[in-house]
Amino acid sequence: MSSSSTDFKSRKNKLKNFRSEMKTLAKRLDNLLSVALDSDRIDSLLMSMSELGFTNVSQTPLRQENELLGVSIRANLILPS
Repeated sequence: MSSSSTDFKSRKNKLKNFRSEMKTLAKRLDNLLSVALDSDRIDSLLMSMSELGFTNVSQTPLRQENELLGVSIRANLILPS
């Protein structure tokens, strides 16, 4: 085998691995999007938490470089003793 043939096979293999990784990442992103809550569902969740006895229910947007990544939800629950 010549070195150019080996180089071609190596590049082809790297491209194949890259495509496979991109497909896996795309599936992961689809999974994340499928479980994400929109603002109405988040508001409903916060209301449900309050109705269940949680106090100090709040949400804080999580941002990176001004892009919304998610929402942090915090609450307190005092269990009966």
